[in-house]
Amino acid sequence: MLLRPVILLLAIISITSLSIAADNSDYIFLTESSPPNQIMENGRVSGTLSEKIRQLQALSDIQGELQLYPWARALKLSQSLPNAFIFAIARVPEREDLYQWVCPIVEYHMGLISLTSREDINIRTISDLENFSIASQRDDYAVEWFEQHHLAAQLVLTPNIADSWQLLADAKVDLIIEDSELANYMAMQFMPMSKGVKLKYPLPELNQIAWLAANPNVPASIITRMRSQCRQVFGQFIRSLN
Repeated sequence: MLLRPVILLLAIISITSLSIAADNSDYIFLTESSPPNQIMENGRVSGTLSEKIRQLQALSDIQGELQLYPWARALKLSQSLPNAFIFAIARVPEREDLYQWVCPIVEYHMGLISLTSREDINIRTISDLENFSIASQRDDYAVEWFEQHHLAAQLVLTPNIADSWQLLADAKVDLIIEDSELANYMAMQFMPMSKGVKLKYPLPELNQIAWLAANPNVPASIITRMRSQCRQVFGQFIRSLN
């Protein structure tokens, strides 16, 4: 007669244990190489934004390793791995239902960048872009925008931002899509000192607030815990959006 209550008790203990394990298990935080926010230094993912993510982890008491991949790979992993987070990802409509959106963490002001020496590049309207080759990362949200404007043929797709910048430095493309506020910093990282860069054409349509997002299978308790600490880490930025 006591067998059924014992079985029920064991089942409750098992479910509770699984819940605790899910809350305390390690997570992975996926991102791409994008100096100065995300860089690889001595085998460790570092950079200004990466360190803020670590601060958020610590405040939320969540264990997780930061891992750096080409952007297209990071996207696929974040959608297939139940313990995955990803940053910094644009919250565009086609991604809305693919993730749990934790909090906004950075804003990008996008534009087309060329070498300073390319005085022949003059862009007055979007249609002028038909005359130039443009480097972009594969599966970046900007790719769809160019496709919608019938400019897919102008794109040269690369695995990561470093490869895109290398194409620009080697004059193998005319333009690169980049955060205009980071362009000079990026040029110093990837190009000889003798080569400068210039914003040729702002793309306000591509300005984005990027987020920390999580796979739908990450427990709601983890998401709630992290959201409660977001203002501690990203408060100044979040307040600027209001």
